Amino acid sequence: MHVRLYYVCHMKGMVIIRRSVSYPVSAAALGVVGAVLRKIELGTVFESATGLARRGEPITIALALFSIASAAFFVVYSSRVKRFKVSEGYLGAMTNDSMVLFALAAVSALGIAAGSVLYYFEGRALTDIILTVLGLVASMAALILSRVSSKSSESEGNAALSALFVLFICLWLVLEYKARSADPELLDYVYDFLALCSSALAFYYKAGYAFLKPNPRRSIMYMQLSLFFCIIALPGALWHARAVLFVSLALLLIRDMAVLAGNLKEDV
Repeated sequence: MHVRLYYVCHMKGMVIIRRSVSYPVSAAALGVVGAVLRKIELGTVFESATGLARRGEPITIALALFSIASAAFFVVYSSRVKRFKVSEGYLGAMTNDSMVLFALAAVSALGIAAGSVLYYFEGRALTDIILTVLGLVASMAALILSRVSSKSSESEGNAALSALFVLFICLWLVLEYKARSADPELLDYVYDFLALCSSALAFYYKAGYAFLKPNPRRSIMYMQLSLFFCIIALPGALWHARAVLFVSLALLLIRDMAVLAGNLKEDV
């Protein structure tokens, strides 16, 4: 009896580990392939004289089709989450006792803080100061929200911090649009905006757990999509700040997916 119980618990633990790993790893692997295609695209399709991209290039079409196929895969793969549920509240869904994953969140938070400061020095506008301040606060929010699970730490502050992080992403999106809207070549920045838009959605659904509005399927789907596009955006991150921020978001998304997937329970 004890042997059987041990075997069942061991197998259940292995399934949880595989689930925790499969979602971020699959998204990251596809993102790396997409980043290679993006690197080739950036190095081959733009004319040196005008800076404009040649239309209908095979690599551009290949990357677009690959992105669509990957997005479809995330939709289908995340549908497996439908039969699962998570505990009530933020901590039961988005935290665990893994110090490794907490360390990953700490590195991400440090990167968000550093990237936010670099963002100001690369722009030096008033709005850049606002993003820098908000980014520093958001980095602390990311660290606090990734703390080791403790039921005594469940509070309304989780909702405020979660909303603040979404606000940081949205402000960054607005500033990027303001800075690059005059660029006539959409291919210069389209994947940056796909990364930011999907990140806003991913962290919006993550915030839903703090507001008692859990949606595991959409959370996983948008986290995978965001991680995918954050990695693809890296070769085109002309500014050092953008590269640091995209890497930091990618690390945080890997952590969040692993934790959420590990906290899913059979809905019986």
